Amino acid sequence: PIGLVNHFARSIRREINLTREARTLQQFQRLFRHDATLKVPAVFDEFCTQSVLTQEFIEGWRVDHPDDLRQRGLKPEAIAANGARIFLKQAFEFGVFHGDPHPGNIRVMSDGSLCLLDYGMIGVLDDQLRDLLVDILQSIAKRDVTSAVRGIQQLNRSQIELDVPVLRADVRDFIETYYGLRLEELHVGLMLQDFIRIIANHGIKCPSDLLLLIRAMITLEGVGKTLS
Repeated sequence: PIGLVNHFARSIRREINLTREARTLQQFQRLFRHDATLKVPAVFDEFCTQSVLTQEFIEGWRVDHPDDLRQRGLKPEAIAANGARIFLKQAFEFGVFHGDPHPGNIRVMSDGSLCLLDYGMIGVLDDQLRDLLVDILQSIAKRDVTSAVRGIQQLNRSQIELDVPVLRADVRDFIETYYGLRLEELHVGLMLQDFIRIIANHGIKCPSDLLLLIRAMITLEGVGKTLS
């Protein structure tokens, strides 16, 4: 989607200026200062410039080696659950989230807490977008097709007139496909890809940060499956 490509372009421009990434690291330190389950590397301002980012060295272990974690007395399933909680807290409580949580950017500390690296790609969800996303999710959980369609229409930033009856039919099919599945049967990545497919087929232009959120969630599901 064009919005996601534009977001990548913006992120690349941000990553060129490392003082912005340093400020983002410090922002996450403030947000999680009372949450010991996420370690945010310290930044050394006096050694930072636009082209140099100097931060604390992190010794943790790779998150995608569950056997190594078990040998160290850690529980990969608990680590996966904590990672999901941290991400949801970022996105829906603080409204700012790590946009590139692939295994290379995640370290497991000796106490089982997590450390996220590389804060160059960050998504932001304002209060209005967060509330709208929650409304859509609640509508889907209640099998309320009309409310879900209304919420998706509110997401649309395009001037294209939507074919609402067809959109309603697609949303109904989407809900019926995933409603009532047990957690172990639910493939979040496939579900989110189906949601994106509905958006793309109807020419709906969503906020780029929402598309980044979906991409990050798909990536995290892959990490979680490796751990569990």
